[in-house]
Amino acid sequence: MLVFCVTLLTVGNVLPVGSSSPPWTGRLKVGDRVFEDDAGEPVLPLCAHFAEAFSAWVRRPAAVEEQLRTIKAADYDCIRFWDNLGEYSDAWRGKEISPFAWTNADGVRIRPTAEYYDKLERFLQRVDQIGLRVHHSRGDLGRGRPAIPLEHVVQHSTRVGAIYDKIGWHVLAMYEANNEDFQNGNFGPSGLLRIVEPLKMRHAIVASSCPKTCSEQPADVLAYSQNFSVRYYHGQRHGDAVDRLARKFATGYQSPEGAPYLGWDGEPIGPNVNAGPGVTVNSTEDVEELVLLHAMTFVGGRSASTYMSQYGVFWNGPIHQQPGFVATPRIRAALRQFAPDIMRWRLYHGGRREAAFRSPNGYMGDAGVTHGPARMDQAVSHDRRRVVALMYGGRPPKRFRNDLGCRSTVTAVHADNGEQLRAIEFELERGEIKQLEYRIGRLLLGRCNN
Repeated sequence: MLVFCVTLLTVGNVLPVGSSSPPWTGRLKVGDRVFEDDAGEPVLPLCAHFAEAFSAWVRRPAAVEEQLRTIKAADYDCIRFWDNLGEYSDAWRGKEISPFAWTNADGVRIRPTAEYYDKLERFLQRVDQIGLRVHHSRGDLGRGRPAIPLEHVVQHSTRVGAIYDKIGWHVLAMYEANNEDFQNGNFGPSGLLRIVEPLKMRHAIVASSCPKTCSEQPADVLAYSQNFSVRYYHGQRHGDAVDRLARKFATGYQSPEGAPYLGWDGEPIGPNVNAGPGVTVNSTEDVEELVLLHAMTFVGGRSASTYMSQYGVFWNGPIHQQPGFVATPRIRAALRQFAPDIMRWRLYHGGRREAAFRSPNGYMGDAGVTHGPARMDQAVSHDRRRVVALMYGGRPPKRFRNDLGCRSTVTAVHADNGEQLRAIEFELERGEIKQLEYRIGRLLLGRCNN
């Protein structure tokens, strides 16, 4: 239950959230329609993207460890990092890290990093000591075709598995075969499955790669997720905030039959504040939008989430100073306090008769509708006593009706520009209508009072 200790204001109270805590007890697992730990407790995994972490740690360990501590202090569980860099010399010259030797497409000879596996083991131990876990990935294994023979990459995975055997499997959150495989080696689903097999056989959570061009078409999602632990994707970045939020909801709501129930978003949209390389394709610095997108990843996507940023790709500045860095774990904490098992709940869009919160006047975009929200996507508990909804987009006045079937307490949450969570709490009778004002949207947490 969420507790408020000051009088409600128009802009909303600062929502109290928990401080930094251990990511989970023991090892992360795929449980019964939730991620769970060794104690059987549901987990909402949240990583921060720190692609260069290992490469930079080999060269500047103290600076990397300080960055890791700030990530931990902000209440992230894990980092996503790449254990192989070197193919794209325009990006990674002077930052190469690899157990392999090859000549890349730029004609540059990449040599194996001295004592590579010893350094990888020490790096992972330091991450563990700081209190973080890892989404272990790699890139730069080629371009449109492999630069490194598949057998060598499989052998690498075997060596990596031996490291986790030694330091403890609790350190590994998830093992990804290859970052954006279509442009980093192109091994395809069968090759990617072979790459993760040494860790899959040790019961690790494993993923393939996002499909070609990171398509989210059902056939592509299915091809790249069958026989893996999770649906792995890099969330849609084009369109506006409404488009992106709706697509996030669809990843879980319209997950193709035969695909894993749970997902993992490894590279969503993020901020790209300064001129220079970083988050490509598209970016947003809007904190309200970023926080809602991460909330939707957990709620509608039934997925682990990753805070993506310009400096999380190319570490040219402090990741913790990027927009949304502080607020993202705060929205996760609010969800964790209210509904830690949210991924088990039933999903409905606001037009469904089963929905607990609905617009009384329809939704913008529907025929003849001139005002109201654009969407009201939601998860409803199996006993229909609680609902988590995201109300977003549209044109004022924007209203919703309480169809939960009971007198309810509702908390409307958003992030302000200072990265605080703001919340307004109110009560609604069964069938009562409430008008909300917002710029992008609100996270609504509703529960029956009796």
